[in-house]
Amino acid sequence: MLISNLEAVYLVFWISALCAASYLLVVQPSQFEICTRAYWKFLFQPWKVFAFIAATALITVVAPYSGDPTWDYPDSLAISCLTYFLAPWAIGAIFLSIRNRQYDKRLFVAVCMFFVPCWFYDAYILLRDHAYPATWVSNLCLSGSIIVLAGLFWNLAWRPGTGQHFAFTTTAWLDSYSAPLRKLIIPALVIAIPVIAMVLWFVYDNQ
Repeated sequence: MLISNLEAVYLVFWISALCAASYLLVVQPSQFEICTRAYWKFLFQPWKVFAFIAATALITVVAPYSGDPTWDYPDSLAISCLTYFLAPWAIGAIFLSIRNRQYDKRLFVAVCMFFVPCWFYDAYILLRDHAYPATWVSNLCLSGSIIVLAGLFWNLAWRPGTGQHFAFTTTAWLDSYSAPLRKLIIPALVIAIPVIAMVLWFVYDNQ
């Protein structure tokens, strides 16, 4: 197995952090919105599911044409799912923790959940190729930016009297009010187009 000293230290670090975060989620689920039924109801609003399916199809279908040997069907599908399930809560929880100056276990777990798609990529390539991916740093930057945009995208909300906003900026963050897609189309496109352009450019540049 090919892995440098720095990569080995980083691997131990993120595995330890992920284990600690998972432990907190298991023993104290009531402390984290991601463990509540309200969060999953919030996440599975029809327009969000539709957007998730479309985004996953795009990322997965273009994988063979990317020219990147680390971008294949399994990790495309898995990372898309992890981003959809985790990014909305991670972004919201990080925002609220910083705004309220609550630097506690909730913030720690949210940061760990934010990086899970990146860490899955590292683990998948390590197991598949028996070498730590040389692209792990660039993946942190690229995937990190996509995770931020995805978290913002799936937190888009609209309510009568409030208008368009990010759900985590309101006191009723996980209120399951299902906004019609037409009310969110402009901010949704503003967030989605850079991601789509990034993916298509990456494929085009590697042809």
